[in-house]
Amino acid sequence: MDESNVRFKKRGETIMERYKIYVVCGSGMATSRVIAEQAKVLLKERGLEADVIITNASDIGREENCDLILTSTLLSGNFKAPVVRTMSLLTGQGIEEDMDKIVAILKGSKA
Repeated sequence: MDESNVRFKKRGETIMERYKIYVVCGSGMATSRVIAEQAKVLLKERGLEADVIITNASDIGREENCDLILTSTLLSGNFKAPVVRTMSLLTGQGIEEDMDKIVAILKGSKA
């Protein structure tokens, strides 16, 4: 057994579940980076940890293995993971409503 990734929970410690999120935009550059950083900060404020992977629309496959896809663009196709199109993580307008939706989706994915 490989024990390099094993650690024991300390008494009273809360272990947060990690989520996997893809952030997708047309080019996979500046826009998605801003969305990714905002999402990480805002999720952490809500007690959630996430691995946030930045990619572009042409690289995301139909067999994605993630809990959520965040995007600033329209995505065509059917994905196994829920897709949330948001501009609020860029503009700040409507951010609370979008974060409530994102948190609900993530919590539902691990239920």
